[in-house]
Amino acid sequence: MLSSFGAALFTMVAWCLWQRRNRVRMDQSSWDLSQVMSGARELLQVFLVVHDSPSKPRLHYQPVRWCPPFMGEIAVALPAFYALPVQ
Repeated sequence: MLSSFGAALFTMVAWCLWQRRNRVRMDQSSWDLSQVMSGARELLQVFLVVHDSPSKPRLHYQPVRWCPPFMGEIAVALPAFYALPVQ
C-alpha cells in the first residue's frame, strides 16, 4: 500500500505526464521524459509547503437573535433579493 506521500507523488507524476502530453500535442515546450519524475517531486513539495501553512483567518461570529418590534411599531420581513423577470 502506498503512503500518503507516495500516493500524492503518483498523482503528481500522472498529472505531469498528462500536461507533457498536451504540450507535445500543441507543439509547446515540455519536459523530457527523464525530467518528469524530478519535476513532479519538486511541484509536489511546493504544493505541500503552500497547503501546510494556515491560510484561513479565524472568524468570530456574534449570535443573532430576533427581537420583537417596539410597542406601536411593526416588523416587515423582506426577501434578501428580488428575482427579475428574464426579458
